[in-house]
Amino acid sequence: MAILLTTLLSFCVLFNCDADAKPSLSNNSRPFADKWAIVIGVDKFSDPTWNLKYAANDAIEFQQYLLSDGHFAADHVRLLTGRKATRDAILQAIDWLGRNAQSDDLALVFVRTRGTLPRLDSSGESYLAAADTTADSLAVTGFDQDSFQKVLLERIHSKDIFLIVDADFSGQMLRPRSFEYMQGPLVSLLPAGHLYALLCSSGSNEISWESKHDQHGVFTHCLVTAFTAAGARAGFVGVQFGKAMTEQVEKERSRPQHSGGVLHSRRADQTDLMIAAPAVNPHAPVD
Repeated sequence: MAILLTTLLSFCVLFNCDADAKPSLSNNSRPFADKWAIVIGVDKFSDPTWNLKYAANDAIEFQQYLLSDGHFAADHVRLLTGRKATRDAILQAIDWLGRNAQSDDLALVFVRTRGTLPRLDSSGESYLAAADTTADSLAVTGFDQDSFQKVLLERIHSKDIFLIVDADFSGQMLRPRSFEYMQGPLVSLLPAGHLYALLCSSGSNEISWESKHDQHGVFTHCLVTAFTAAGARAGFVGVQFGKAMTEQVEKERSRPQHSGGVLHSRRADQTDLMIAAPAVNPHAPVD
């Protein structure tokens, strides 16, 4: 029986390590038959005090990267921004991704939104906000940061799933409590031979800041810049951006922000998710 390997990564793509540090995983990547993505940027909310200036810009910047240097087909990327990014629309997009991303394909999910304060929830949980999320009904109108991952694993059956979350307090998805909570779902939902990676923009008690000088969020812009510079090797392992992001936030805001990530693998080999590699056997989308 395959064993679930959960690897906490502490190298350049995720944390503020030295540039000469070597990643603990192989930089080998198996080829993807095809590549699919949903890209979400929520900047307008039911509560206008939650509004972000540049979340839609971030989503569009990430989508443009996927379509250019990332070598994703245009009809393989679904974009949701602004008030169209409701909870139902996000779930429908996840269903679309689940219908289209086959076993040997890459399924990528990018989310730029507000993360809610834990004190807003009676259970002390932080939520990812959709456009129609309300503070007095978070469990119904938002996405619990722990269970959002379970939704993806239940509905998407690709062997390679990569979730990127640019949201306040997103590091809660990496905390030990989340691993304990997810241990059962991941063991049961992640079949042998599958790999799931999660990259978060900020610590569990940190804001994911927007730039004061440019029209983008600091995390997403630094990530896209690093992916672009990495060319064909852009992926989960070995791309350096965390230090630049933290230094920019510190300079502009005098506040901390640290990215982080985790890789869950049920593979004998430890391969990276090199998202820019061209698909080797693409197929038409099913709407």
